[in-house]
Amino acid sequence: RKLISHSRPVLDVKFSSTGANLVSGSLDNTVRLWDLSGTLVHTWTDHNAPVPSVAFTPSGRHIISGSRDKHVIIYSGMNLKEVGRWVCESACRSVDASSSKAGVIACGDTTGVTYVLQAVLSPSGNWRYF
Repeated sequence: RKLISHSRPVLDVKFSSTGANLVSGSLDNTVRLWDLSGTLVHTWTDHNAPVPSVAFTPSGRHIISGSRDKHVIIYSGMNLKEVGRWVCESACRSVDASSSKAGVIACGDTTGVTYVLQAVLSPSGNWRYF
């Protein structure tokens, strides 16, 4: 099966923990959520630069994107809205979520800095260093 929608090369893809969904990030500055039937569920256009890294949290309740625009954005997998944002010192190259600590994510930027962050998702959507 081919999932066709991005207008530029795809840089990263990740499956949800259940395997029911897939998220992709692309040179077209978008993040896309798919189901395995091939249906495009949602497209996020919040980044202003390519998106080289995407991830699901282990629970599958949130989707994380890291972009060359320095922004790491976390989205709700339920209502598909942004629930948090972090700005790195330089372009973000990779993101991931802890499987043992809920709300803890890591991102790496192009200056060699790795951030380990605790997401405070409600009500402010702020993040702090872990």
